[in-house]
Formats: sequence, structure tokens, C-alpha cells
Amino acid sequence: MVFPFDTIQDYSVVLTPEHEMFRKAVREFVEREVAPRAMEIEETDEVPRDILRKMAEQGFFGIGIPEKYGGQGGDHRMGVIMSEEICRVLPGLSVYIGTNELFLTPIMLFGSEEQKQKYIPPIARGEKFGAFAVTEPCCGSDVAGIQTKAEKVGNKWVINGRKAFISSADVADYFVVLARTYPPPDKRLRYLGLTFFIVEKDTPGFKVEQCYHKMGLHGDHACELVLKTWRCWTRRGWARRGWGSSTPWRPSTGRGSGLRRMQSAWPKALSRWRLNTSTRGRLSACLSPTSKPYSSASWR
Repeated sequence: MVFPFDTIQDYSVVLTPEHEMFRKAVREFVEREVAPRAMEIEETDEVPRDILRKMAEQGFFGIGIPEKYGGQGGDHRMGVIMSEEICRVLPGLSVYIGTNELFLTPIMLFGSEEQKQKYIPPIARGEKFGAFAVTEPCCGSDVAGIQTKAEKVGNKWVINGRKAFISSADVADYFVVLARTYPPPDKRLRYLGLTFFIVEKDTPGFKVEQCYHKMGLHGDHACELVLKTWRCWTRRGWARRGWGSSTPWRPSTGRGSGLRRMQSAWPKALSRWRLNTSTRGRLSACLSPTSKPYSSASWR
């Protein structure tokens, strides 16, 4: 087992009746409002705004956000359930919720109370959308290698750089942007010198450029961002100046939508593949939410 678990029994996800009631409500909404239009969305690569508005009316964008900031409350399991049920029908739609979470999590963890009061409530109500801008044309997983730079000029920061593959960038109202504020002291400490900044769309020096054509996750767009002499007051930066690269992975804890995509695809695959009963049973067991950890004995 992997630390901190000694045995498989130490890791368990317990769902309450409330969780299952929530799952039923989300599934009914998705089947009613999204499923009939899923093929259209896949073909046009556009999510109709009325669907996002109805999701907001249901309070979906506020799941996991404290009521203090206009959210619905709830735990991370509810967020996972919501993502799973949406991904059963239209995986790209779940990206809107995921990018909101990526934007909000660092603000919840490290933002000032002023920042929390300004940026969290409109996203929780579904009135605004957020995005998380770290990846660049040069580097993505290598966060410490980013080239966007922020320079302190008086009481303002001046940022220059380009971001790439930023999900929901074309609809986002707010962005958290990672930039280098000073060179790392040496190669072993490349993660030092990075800081997050809050950027609002339509501000001078900030622009959303081309969006990419993707093979999947249709309905949500990944685009390039350009910051050219973008200026902000010092209070727009946070997360302990220079320690930003230890922050990006805090919100990147994913909501595991892959399983639901497989479960949704499985019935369709069965209708096209000629598999014997034994093979079907084994594969179905692997894709079941209640399946046990893999054992080679089950395949003998």
C-alpha cells in the first residue's frame, strides 16, 4: 500500500442516504436537460447558455462552497457524485465545474477575506466563471519551468507572458495566473520564485486568443491567453510570494470523471462487440462502482 494507508481497509469512501438522494437529483436533471441535446453539443462544440443557467438555478455551481460565501455547502463526495453523473452523458460539461473549482480552491486556501467576498459568491451563484492559468507553450507539468514574468514597479505588478491550453478561458470572468516574480536561487530550488495573481477579463493588457480544436471534451474550449504589460495592484497577488509552485497541485485533486465515462460507454460497446458471457461479466465487474480491488485470481 501507499502511505498513509497500511491496508485497503484504511481507505474507504462511505456514501450516506443524502449522497444518494443528491445523485438521483443530479441524474434526473442531466437526463432531462442535457441528454436530449448531448449529440448536438458534441457536434457543435458549444454548450447552450440556458443549460448553464439551469445548472445555476439548481445550485450545482455552489456545491462544496461554504454557505458563508453564497454556496450550497456539501462535501467533496457530493462534488465527485455531481461530476460522475454529468460525465455519464456529457463529459465536457463537467469541465465548467472543474475549472471553477481550480480557480476557487487557491483563493479559499490562501486568499484574503476581501478576495473571498469578491470572487467566490458570483461563481457559487453561477453568475461568473473562473479559470486556472498555469500551462504555457513551453511547459505544463513542469510548473517550475514557466516563463511568464511579473515585475514589481512601484506599488503595482507588471506581468508579461503567454498561457496555453487553458480550459473555459473563453467564458471565464476571472483567472488565477501563475507568474515568476524572481529567479530561483539554484536548480534544486526551481519551485521558488512563483506567485499567483488574480486577473479579470477585459482588463488592459490581457487577452484571450485562439482556442484549440480538441478530439474530446466537446462543449468546453481550451484557449491561449496573452498578458502584455498587464498591471495590477500588489493586493492581487497571494500564496506567499515566491511559493506559488507548491500551490497549483492543491486544487488539482481531480474529481475522477474517467470511471463514469467508461461506465457510460460500456453498454454502447456491448451492442457492437461480440463477447461471450464470461468476458462480459468480468468486464462489467471491473467497471462497477462497487467492484473490489483487482485480483489476478478473478481472471483465472
